[in-house]
Order: sequence, then structure tokens, then C-alpha cells
Amino acid sequence: MATPEKGGILLEKEKAIPKLSKSTKEKIRGTPIQTLANIYVQPEGIKSTMDKIFSDFEWIQDSTMYPTDWLYSKKKSIFERKFFHVAAILNPPYAEVCQKKSPRAKEEMPLKFHIAHILKISRASQIPTAILLPVRPGKNWYKKLMIMPDVTKVFFSKELTFKNMEGKYMPPAKFKSFLAVVGFKNEKVFIKSDKRGFILSGAT
Repeated sequence: MATPEKGGILLEKEKAIPKLSKSTKEKIRGTPIQTLANIYVQPEGIKSTMDKIFSDFEWIQDSTMYPTDWLYSKKKSIFERKFFHVAAILNPPYAEVCQKKSPRAKEEMPLKFHIAHILKISRASQIPTAILLPVRPGKNWYKKLMIMPDVTKVFFSKELTFKNMEGKYMPPAKFKSFLAVVGFKNEKVFIKSDKRGFILSGAT
């Protein structure tokens, strides 16, 4: 079980993560899990893995930060947010180049800007946040995450298979994935997982 990093941001469960009301939980869970890029939804096993490794916190696969219709959504942009209120598992767009082809061009900023903003909000909110990301050793944002003192890296052994907008699983991705978990000590955790992000029975 992972524990908060001493000297880092405040992560005591009773102070940082207030219990969610039933209506709030239903509101969050009643909408689709947020997307990868424009059309892919993160596998359901991600939450199960987070619950096992970081069991002191109530993790939510939040659909309000990156809704499945985020290209045309009227919901508040991730870049307009200043605080997080739940321990969320987020899956920002993976594009490295800004496209600027939609009404929500800001959301199509390169991945590094999404990561930087999520880190900023998580630290300001003193609430842990998990970011599902592709393993890209050649990118500067990846190199920086690897040495950040308050980010635990959780690596999946299998390439993940994401869902499309119809809820059907796609073929496994052509890249490995990892979770950058903000608010914990700098360490790397390698898990034996299946393609849906679940930890395999007996693996830790």
C-alpha cells in the first residue's frame, strides 16, 4: 500500500479527500469515463489497480475533466480549473502537436501542457491525482516525471486495450502505459497486469 510522501503536499485522507455524498457519486459515475485523445475510453481495470496500490484513497475515474464529448462540450475546460475536489484518474489527449481544428482548440494543446496543468492543480489542491500516460522515454515531459520527488510511477506489463465510443474494446495499443500518481514519493512500481489494466491474481 502506498503512503503519502512526507514533506510533500498534504495527503491525509481525512483532510485531503472529503467523503463524497451519494448524489455527487451518482453524478460522477452516471457519465462515461473520460477519453483518450478524441474517441478512446480508459479500461475499467485502471481504477481497480489504483484501489489496490493506493488503498487509502477513494479514486474516481472522473468524466468531468475530459468528457467523451470534450471536443464540443460546454463543460469547463481542464485549463479553466484551479482546484480538484476528488482523487481523480485522468486520461488527457496524447497528441504531442497542437491541432487547433475544433471549437475546443485549447484542449488540443500538446500533451506536455495537459500534464503540467494537472500537476499544478493537484499540488495546489493538495489532492492526489493519477494521470494515465503512454511510455515515451524520448520526451522531455516523460524524463521530468521520472525524477519528480512527489510522483510515483506505476508501469503496466501489458499493452492496454482501450474502449471506443460504443464501449467496445479496441486492439491493444502499440505502446506501453503507466500511471503518474501525484502526491506520493518518487518511486517506480512495476505490476504484472492484463490488457484491461487489472493486476493479475497473485501479482503485486
